[in-house]
Formats: sequence, C-alpha cells, structure tokens
Amino acid sequence: LVSTLSTINAKFSIIGLAETNIDPSAKETFKIPNYNSVYQNKAPGKKKGSGICLYIHESLTYTENYSLSIRNDDIETLFIDIRFNSSVTITAGVVYRPPSGNINKFIEHMSKVLSSIKTSQDSIIMGDFNINMFVNNKHSRELEEQIICNGFTPTISVATHIKPKCQPSCIDNILVNNPN
Repeated sequence: LVSTLSTINAKFSIIGLAETNIDPSAKETFKIPNYNSVYQNKAPGKKKGSGICLYIHESLTYTENYSLSIRNDDIETLFIDIRFNSSVTITAGVVYRPPSGNINKFIEHMSKVLSSIKTSQDSIIMGDFNINMFVNNKHSRELEEQIICNGFTPTISVATHIKPKCQPSCIDNILVNNPN
C-alpha cells in the first residue's frame, strides 16, 4: 500500500481498508508515514475476509465513534469523528459485508447506521458492500433505497471489482451526505 500511495499524485485525508485480516495488536506492522491508524478487531476464528481499518492523516484530530462501530457475522463497521474546530465535525467510516453473512441482516444494520448519523454534519462512508449495484435485484434496490432515504449519495458508478472471465461489478463504494 505504501508503494502504491507513493505513485499517486494525491494526498488522502482518510484511507479505509476492508479485509485487512489483522487485529489492532498488529497495526504497528502496517504503518503508513504521516498517518495514524484505527483497526477494528477481525471476526474470531476467521483467517481471511475480516478486519477493517482507517488511516487518518496526522494533521487531523479525531476520536473513535464506538456507537457506530459494529462487528458481527453480517457487518463490520468502524467510524471516527474528525473535529476541525468547535463547531465542525465530519463523521467518516469504513464498512465491510462478509459474503458469508446474512445479506438481509446486513441491510438492516446498514439502515440503522445510516439513520444514526446526524444529517446536519458531513459524513463519508467507504467500503466493500459486496452487493453489486450494477445488478437490479432485491438486495441492490434495498441497499440503494436505504442509502438515498437516509440522505446519502453513492459516488462510484464504475466497476470496482474486475476479474478475468467474470462480469465487472460495483461492490465497493463511497457514500456521502453532502456531495459538495
């Protein structure tokens, strides 16, 4: 990741990763220069397909938002609140939906998370939702409905998952409640 970031001509305030497969105890092993990191514990007993983290640029002041952070068989979330001054806070988070989890329960949890975020403050949610937004089916429609009904907008409309001999899909996204 560090070598990839060095080739990109952009600086990111926040970087969200899903499926890290590590716990907070190993975060010192995966440092990115000029960033602090926050990790969610990976699911017990899972060797892969679990664990999420946020890298926050060291210039930002943040606190973990435990009320929005969840880890169960159906969803993993990790949120922080970034304070810019006494009156401006941005909520940022990363979400992962384990494909082995119950997709209906994921959408229920996601709905609760989205509705819990104050609409008066800017928020950004990035993640691997493992629901293909290119396919018009019950689950993609339900997730999209929850996103939009809670004041968020998906910002990615291109393929995010491309594998040989497979249909390209849009399973990763960045949701914002203030597109400006």
